[in-house]
Amino acid sequence: MKEGGLTYSQACRMYDVMCKVFEEAIITGSKATIGRVGAIVPYWRPPRDIQMHFRKKGKRVEKGVHRTFFMDGRFDFKFRLYRRFMETRQLKWLLDMPVGKEGS
Repeated sequence: MKEGGLTYSQACRMYDVMCKVFEEAIITGSKATIGRVGAIVPYWRPPRDIQMHFRKKGKRVEKGVHRTFFMDGRFDFKFRLYRRFMETRQLKWLLDMPVGKEGS
């Protein structure tokens, strides 16, 4: 709050407005842009069949039991970082990712 020069009540109001923007974007299925950082983008997952070859009974798992479930189509959301943001910043969490390291 102090870095932005806001009082507590102004910061609370700003937070409420920000949350309402995200809620509205998710309700309408539209893209929500977050400044120069990135965007929350909706995408459609088509319906599909899911094959399961096991069944759980308590802590036991029975193998060889074939079941098919149908999953309806639905909207999901992904957070996309803008390329320009990634090129101009050093992302600390990206450096720690185990992708391509031996033993992982």
